[in-house]
Amino acid sequence: MSTNVIYKLEEFFTSNSVLYHYYDLYFTDQELLLIYVGESHRSFLVKDPFPGKLGREKLEGLSLEEIAKSNDKNIIIPISKIKKIKITDRSFFRNLTFTVETNKKSIELYNERKDIDLEPFKEELTVANYPL
Repeated sequence: MSTNVIYKLEEFFTSNSVLYHYYDLYFTDQELLLIYVGESHRSFLVKDPFPGKLGREKLEGLSLEEIAKSNDKNIIIPISKIKKIKITDRSFFRNLTFTVETNKKSIELYNERKDIDLEPFKEELTVANYPL
């Protein structure tokens, strides 16, 4: 496992009919780590206003290897297994969509933040040979 984090993105989520599952994305020179940081209800009435905050606080001070092993819901994808990364920008009707395609499956994550700037991220990953 690499210890060189190239880029980190926070507050991405997947969802089912009841919950949002939040992940932070760590891009290293060898793999993409989707680190599970928590969950929140989809209902506006009980939704966590700071999703993943407690999960991130628990990871502070840990090495990247310890972070990767911190939860069974973490997903680690070697760069060699990534076929394509697709990013669809946020619009008025849709959240930003981040899709990772491998030979076996496709993982789609969303981000509802309006202030996220992906240009430096795209430049860093291009240099690191991620398939954008």
